[in-house]
Amino acid sequence: MKNDLPIKDASLAEMHEDAIFQKISVATGDIVKSFGKYGCKLEIIRKWHNSQDSITSDTRLPIKFGYECWICCDVIRNGITLKVPSNDGEVDYYVCSACFTASLVTKSFFRPKLIMNSDFSETLDELRNFLEALHEGKV
Repeated sequence: MKNDLPIKDASLAEMHEDAIFQKISVATGDIVKSFGKYGCKLEIIRKWHNSQDSITSDTRLPIKFGYECWICCDVIRNGITLKVPSNDGEVDYYVCSACFTASLVTKSFFRPKLIMNSDFSETLDELRNFLEALHEGKV
């Protein structure tokens, strides 16, 4: 059983991740300006993870079974990711960070299968919720 993804599919994953990173950077343009009004900045980063090896990295990992690429949008003020106080009783606060999985490698019929995600609408919704919390003075 081979865990590596074919080179063609690995190249597709890299191109997809680069394209989605650019798209979310453009899509958050107005949101970035709005965060600036509150003395905050939006930091958009990629993280790579392999669940099989329990490795998380700021640089791309080998694309094989267990591979994931996350794109994260963190709201930063004074060098620290903001936290929104919680009133749901589950936690004291929520970190103002919204991530989504751009690509991952699972298995299908004992072979690695690449899944590419292009829908980051929930991430944009989370960022708007963070803006609303800032506007309401909750942060």
